[in-house]
Amino acid sequence: MPSPHGTPAWERGFVEPIRKARDFAETPVRWIRDVFAVTQQWALYQAPVTHRYRMWIEGQATDRTWHVLYLAGDPDHDEDAALLEHPRVWGVWDPTDTPTMEYTAFAAWETARVLAAHPELTAARVRMEAIEIGQGEYAPTGQFEWPYLRRRLTP
Repeated sequence: MPSPHGTPAWERGFVEPIRKARDFAETPVRWIRDVFAVTQQWALYQAPVTHRYRMWIEGQATDRTWHVLYLAGDPDHDEDAALLEHPRVWGVWDPTDTPTMEYTAFAAWETARVLAAHPELTAARVRMEAIEIGQGEYAPTGQFEWPYLRRRLTP
């Protein structure tokens, strides 16, 4: 529920009575919030921001061409999808407007895995393509951010 100052004028007619009912219902247990510093507010039915990112993992062949190994949401490029889309891993690389703190370590780990699994590749990279989310669809922008490149060391 938005704060009283953040409530748009057109919502005040029904938000304020709901806020009063909530406050009344919480009165017998309000002490719990103060004693245990409980401040969680739940926001139901959140809509994602329109500007999001889609991860690409690619490998470079000896002829310098790049080949897509993993593209989020693409069943034709789903190498390691079971691992990459696991909730414990997905949260590390799924950015909103900035990369997660762990993104660089994740990209270093994943590019090392790609090169270990594909001795024929000379390099691997992870990068994020900006996408725009619309009415049940997304549109790629062709703009990539936060690239991480690892080249194979040659003896």
